[in-house]
Amino acid sequence: MYQKHGFWFPDYDTHFAEMLDKNIAKGNQPVYQEPVRKKSFGFVANKGVALDIGANVGLWALDMCKTFRRVIAYEPVADFRECLQKNVPYFNLHIESCALGKESTMIDMIITEENTGHSHVNPDTKGSGQIPMHRLDDLEHDEIDYIKIDCEGYEHNILQGAERTIKQFRPIIVIEQKFHKDVGIVDEGQAYDLLVSWGARELARVRNDVILGF
Repeated sequence: MYQKHGFWFPDYDTHFAEMLDKNIAKGNQPVYQEPVRKKSFGFVANKGVALDIGANVGLWALDMCKTFRRVIAYEPVADFRECLQKNVPYFNLHIESCALGKESTMIDMIITEENTGHSHVNPDTKGSGQIPMHRLDDLEHDEIDYIKIDCEGYEHNILQGAERTIKQFRPIIVIEQKFHKDVGIVDEGQAYDLLVSWGARELARVRNDVILGF
């Protein structure tokens, strides 16, 4: 683990620190994907409970904790959680060590070194892995106002296990719609289409991220 610009990263990740360097070189603050956060937060009427699904080291969760009363971060990789805890030392952050999907099972993760943001579920380990996966619908929530999902092509799978929850709470949702060649599962718009079929509508796009609401 090493620290750069006030953030902690796994020793084998270089991508995020490079992105922060680029922002500083442009005369900006050392932040990551700030425009989509600012845009999406503006659509949330009640800043109550937010879910950060695929929290990684907490570059989103930090701002989420400053904005929402409570943030639940789902991050199945232990190295990332260790950085997350150091980067977001806020009392209103609750970290869950499980992955989310359309079924309750056990999985393993494929860690993409250099850019850990591309780390993703290994579908070949379903049922035989070491990391628990749960359906969001099977977890206890009494309020959800905002959901960010960035899980490298697994967004559709996660949403399939969250239909009841999303229809009940009708949160603002941010999903990444960028397809990477080194990720084993490719979401070719299925997550977006599923949300629209449930009544969501597109509110805005910021680069590769889509903001939807009900």
